[in-house]
Amino acid sequence: MGSGSNPRLRKRKRGAPLLRLLDPRAKSIVCGVSAALFERDQVLAELRRSMQSAARGHGSFIVVEGGVGLGKTSVLAEARRIAQEQNYIVLSAQAPEMERGLPFGVVRQLFQPRLMSMSPPQRRKVFSGAASRGAAVLGWAAEGRQIGDFANLHGLFWLTANLCPTRPLALVCDDLHWTDEASLRYLAYLVPRLENMRLLVVAASRPNQHGAAADLLARITADPACVSHPLAPLGLAAGSALARGVLGPEADPQFLAACHAATGGNPMFLHELAAALLADDVRPTASNVKQVNRLGACAISRRVESWLARLPADGTALARAIAVLGGEAHLRLAAEVADLPLPAALAAADALGRLECIQHEPNGSPDLVGFVHPLVSTAVYQQMSLVERAAWHRKAATALAGSGAEPERVATQLLGVHPAGDPNTVETLRRAATTALARGAPESALGYLRRCLAEPPGSDQEATLLVDMGTVAAEINLPAAADYLTRALVRCPRSERRAWIGYQLGRVQFGLGRYAEAWKTYQRAVACLPSGDGDLHRRLYAGMVSLGLAGLRHPKLAGLIDGWRRLESDASLGSHMLNAVLATFLAIQGDPGGVSLAERGLDNVLVERATSDMALACGWWTLLVSDQEPGMRSLDASVAQAHQIGSHCALGASLTWRGLGWLCRGHLTEAIDDLRRAVAAADTAHIVLARQFSGPWLADALIERGELEAADAALAWVAAPNPLPPSGPWYLYLDSRARLMRARGRHLEALHDARSSGRYFEASGGVNPAFVAWRTEAALALHALGCADEARVVATEELDRARRWGAPRTLGRALRLVGGITGGRAGADMLREAIDVLESGSAKLELAKALAAHGSLQRRLGHLVDARTALRRALDLADTLSAALLVDQIKAEIKVAGGRPRRSALTGLRSLTPSERRVANLAAAGHSNRQIAEQLFVTPKTVEVHLSACYRKLGVTRRNQLLPALRA
Repeated sequence: MGSGSNPRLRKRKRGAPLLRLLDPRAKSIVCGVSAALFERDQVLAELRRSMQSAARGHGSFIVVEGGVGLGKTSVLAEARRIAQEQNYIVLSAQAPEMERGLPFGVVRQLFQPRLMSMSPPQRRKVFSGAASRGAAVLGWAAEGRQIGDFANLHGLFWLTANLCPTRPLALVCDDLHWTDEASLRYLAYLVPRLENMRLLVVAASRPNQHGAAADLLARITADPACVSHPLAPLGLAAGSALARGVLGPEADPQFLAACHAATGGNPMFLHELAAALLADDVRPTASNVKQVNRLGACAISRRVESWLARLPADGTALARAIAVLGGEAHLRLAAEVADLPLPAALAAADALGRLECIQHEPNGSPDLVGFVHPLVSTAVYQQMSLVERAAWHRKAATALAGSGAEPERVATQLLGVHPAGDPNTVETLRRAATTALARGAPESALGYLRRCLAEPPGSDQEATLLVDMGTVAAEINLPAAADYLTRALVRCPRSERRAWIGYQLGRVQFGLGRYAEAWKTYQRAVACLPSGDGDLHRRLYAGMVSLGLAGLRHPKLAGLIDGWRRLESDASLGSHMLNAVLATFLAIQGDPGGVSLAERGLDNVLVERATSDMALACGWWTLLVSDQEPGMRSLDASVAQAHQIGSHCALGASLTWRGLGWLCRGHLTEAIDDLRRAVAAADTAHIVLARQFSGPWLADALIERGELEAADAALAWVAAPNPLPPSGPWYLYLDSRARLMRARGRHLEALHDARSSGRYFEASGGVNPAFVAWRTEAALALHALGCADEARVVATEELDRARRWGAPRTLGRALRLVGGITGGRAGADMLREAIDVLESGSAKLELAKALAAHGSLQRRLGHLVDARTALRRALDLADTLSAALLVDQIKAEIKVAGGRPRRSALTGLRSLTPSERRVANLAAAGHSNRQIAEQLFVTPKTVEVHLSACYRKLGVTRRNQLLPALRA
């Protein structure tokens, strides 16, 4: 493009006030940064401390919060200066308000200048390992079509880590509230991983923001690694000193106090008000206080308006072009947008530079010109009418396209252009959406497609566009997906295409809990297909069975299922899906034949091609409650794949069911970690149905750890309506609430919730306690209430159903229940049988409970030695599993049995948690801490913590000793 450099343009001095005076008669503020940073000593001291700490490997994230004009930008300028003094690598970005739709725009501002300054070998080094996944985001690698790519975020994290091994790194981001959503997701991913990094992130933001960005900002600021520093308005003394620096030392204190009051102590407004008063020849005396109130706090906007009115036409045009381009632009490009020859643009830039409203070479780029502060850019932009803005955005889009700019940058301008039925606009927006998806920014892609729809496209393209929008939205926003797919269905004339759209819409409606609507959608889709039982038929049938599992009571469903069960299996995806949901339909009724059907349905075909479908979840559920190990192996593979494809829905589903798998096995720490991440994914994608699974299972794990308040919060997150709807999988929520009530000693409420859970479960055709053990909770509540005979009847019913199912966890739990209620020698025999059954399975927490119950009963029978033996073994298991509630109960029993509840440090191979064992296996195989962290999507610090625990438990001190210890 050519440099467009003009030596006459004046550079803005680092550390100068936020806005230099627009009037040449204005007196300079007191020299140095202190003039722009009155009463900011506390935040500057914190910045210095954080920089010293980050340089030693203790990273942190500082957010400077404040309204317009409170000095956030000045604080960030000082942060850059301090960081450079301390030998930091400093990467800066300023989020332009007009480019919030540009995915990863701020990330690219931060990293691209640094990457461009590197040699090819240096770039290869920083993009090594997992960091290579961030290359496409930054334009240094080819792009593939992906949606919501978590791997991109992981790659950007490792790119960040690779930039600071020898020198600390500072990322400085202004106007965080205007940052594009994809960049905010990167920062939200980064903030909990700052520990042990030589990295400091300093950002400025306005409070009380709304929308999706506000949710991400809240997630960032809520993290313990983030420290927020709200900036307050200046006090009277500081405000008077600032104004006196502009108006002169003779300014009257009463006049200065009026300036302070009129601006509320806002330093920028106070400064500009003083400059405006000076420009209007208002003497700073007590008699002119009324003139202060006349100008007020709108000085910046008024002065920009006055300034534009006095500028020549070329200067106004160039200023508007720069504003539309985001407040900063290459001079040649701005000249083209402004329809100015380059010499005229140079002259206009010179005039703007003399007024010190633009700066030349911002961030050291010789071709660029930009406003001295975003507020000036905003003021210039707001001076234009809506019609004028649209015209300027169209010119900017045309100029960017002609310069070879990437589609997303052109599309960002087109978002501000009035629709005109332009095919080129449609094509550009669609290409931008494809690029945004490849870069892992589905939110931006959806924004481009929405604008594309408004253009509008040709009638033959509209249905296809709506389907594309629904497909993208299904990964991040189910309500929007339902709307787009419903509209696509109306506009699609072809029957088979309508059936496919109906299938997609039914899945979305299922995820939103709209079961009756989903049933009708599936029925209409089946009717659109020719007769037969092909792949799409079977997918639709699987969806209808899923609705029955969710509690939809439809009179035709039972008869239809009998027919579908007789269909011969084939290799199609639909056949796998149908087998998986039919397996759960059988299993939930207690038929063990559902397990073999689930094994046939659940294989790599489902994991790879139905990542977020209920059919896959059904297959997992059946295998997990039957204590089958293939279920967990499949879930590990699915979690890894979900990270690769980046779907919120897929990741949330995989983490939810793997969390259940950990819970069934009693590994509470792993269960809570997975389920909390599943909750975050469900919130991101607005998956209503996920609340009814993730929330109760998370609450169950927290109850076992004794965290009852947190369990209560997990159930509150379910957002269950009051009263509950007549259908739906509310049995899990009610069963978990019964467990929480029992843990709190509220047995009557526990009994009510348990029985309500049973009613919902039986309405869904459920009798198998492996899925919902509501009778266990009811029997325990009845026993606590003194209704021993009734409790024994209910417990015996549970045992009969558990024996029919036969899985160790379910049978062992039922035996423990009946044995504990029965007591005496008969009860002891049942408890010994429970222990024998559970020894053969993987449900370690249930085994600990059975041992504890057996020890407690032996103590009551007077067999104290046997009691203490069983109780100590139970304590070791419960300790390993972090089951704090059970640990406390066992310790109390040991004391009563005459023993000491003191525990020794747990050691040995069996004491390793699943996470520790996974890390130990990778380390023993020769992987470095970094490679392990990259593979498991965790931080090196997490790997270090797990390895330290492994060394201690296995009694080793070096990495090469791990393999023999693991094989022992």
